[in-house]
Amino acid sequence: WLRFRGGKGVATLIGILFGLSWLTGILSCASWLVVAAIFRISSLSALVMVLLAPLWLFVTGARDALWLGVLLSLLTLYTHRANIARLLAGREPRIGARQDR
Repeated sequence: WLRFRGGKGVATLIGILFGLSWLTGILSCASWLVVAAIFRISSLSALVMVLLAPLWLFVTGARDALWLGVLLSLLTLYTHRANIARLLAGREPRIGARQDR
């Protein structure tokens, strides 16, 4: 209904991370941007960000939110199963690549 596919769950997670700890939100966004700039694959960027989010919660001192961060990270990894399979097969589209519809 937003006329685009994907990204809504990760965007929501980023919002939650900002709510839990603004510094964690910034570090998570920075993680996404660095991976996206290097590999130009949005789903890979999101997966790396999701894996690092609990670490950022721990490092920034938001340890009371750590279990929530781990739970949300695991849920996000689970929902990205198809992306992970495409990444492993080398078929995940790159940012800016033309897609056939």
